[in-house]
Formats: sequence, structure tokens, C-alpha cells
Amino acid sequence: MSIIRNLIYKQGECHLNISEWRFSDEGISVITGVSGSGKSTLLKVLSGLLPCPSLIWEFKGENLAQYKAPLRKIGFCFQDLRLFPLMTAKENILFAIKARGIPFKKREKDFEDIIKALDLRKFLDLSIDKLSGGEKQRIALARTLVVPHSILFLDEPFSYLDSENKNKAIQLVQKISQRSKVPVLLVSHEEEESLSHKKFYLRQGKIYED
Repeated sequence: MSIIRNLIYKQGECHLNISEWRFSDEGISVITGVSGSGKSTLLKVLSGLLPCPSLIWEFKGENLAQYKAPLRKIGFCFQDLRLFPLMTAKENILFAIKARGIPFKKREKDFEDIIKALDLRKFLDLSIDKLSGGEKQRIALARTLVVPHSILFLDEPFSYLDSENKNKAIQLVQKISQRSKVPVLLVSHEEEESLSHKKFYLRQGKIYED
């Protein structure tokens, strides 16, 4: 069980005040809420990208809040994708491996499995500006999934995908979470009924089990 305590953050009109929140340290937990409720901000605070000195996060025997963002070992697929426009699709995906200093051979099978699962082969040599929104989103998701993490944060990871590609992406996330025993926090505007998960609702700075 992952236990969040004293998550207090305020910036402009965004205000989070979560005294305690528990979610599973396995499987997929989905966070929903109206636009502007702070779902993306919540993930950024937990990841260490936004400051929250009061935060305590008990995860597998450690307080992750004591570590700076890179040391929390969180894989984050951002809503705005954050792809590198001067790189090809393949270079964007491989950047995650290089940034970790991992030899490609150690991740080659995972790379190939993800490319196949998301049907990305035909896009790999194209520059990012040649891709559609859905294709970019699959590239961003592949970049997040291609390296091992302690936990995955996925912020609206399927919003640009048609039903066929969305189902493929959901199945891949489920497979990786189950196989690697990596918990997933997934932000979504929609009810992802095809996922087996706990659902939470963020409203007026507080989080409720749906």
C-alpha cells in the first residue's frame, strides 16, 4: 500500500489539501475529476517536479518525498507529451534508455515488444513534426514504458487515440504493470471501464475513492 500524507500545495487557483490518501502499490489506479481540478498538478507534486515540503509518501518501506525527482524512479508520460521535435520518433524513444545510461542490448527486447504492441514500426524514422497527435502520443507512451521504473504516472495517455489504438495501449500498460509488478497512477477524464483498477475522484483539492 502506498500512503500519501500532508500533500498541501497551492499555486494560483490550484489548491491541493490531501491529509491522507492510500492507493495500491500494484495494478492500475485511475484518478478522474473535472478539468482544472488539479489532476496533473497532483502527479507533478508526487513526482517532485513541484515543491511540497510537508509531503510524506510511504512507498514500499521508504519515504519517497525525501528524494529529489530523478531518485524517485517514476516514469512520467506527460499530458503535453514533451517530445523532442528535432529527433525522429525512434530517437525520442531511445532517449529514455540513453538518459538512464542503459545499454540498448539490455532493453532491445522490451523496445521491440513495445514497438509491435503499439504498431509504431512505420513511424520510427519520421521526424516528430510529421506525426499526428495520436502517433505522437504513442511515441511518448513508448518512451515512458521502454525503461524500468518503480511506479508509472500516465497523464491522459490515451486522449488522442482511436478505439483500436487505445485498446492496444491499455493492454500494453496492463501487461507491463502485471509482469513487472509496477503500480500505475493514470489520470483520465473518462471512466476507463476496460481497466481493472481502483478509481479516485479529485474535487476541490481533496481526493475521494470513487
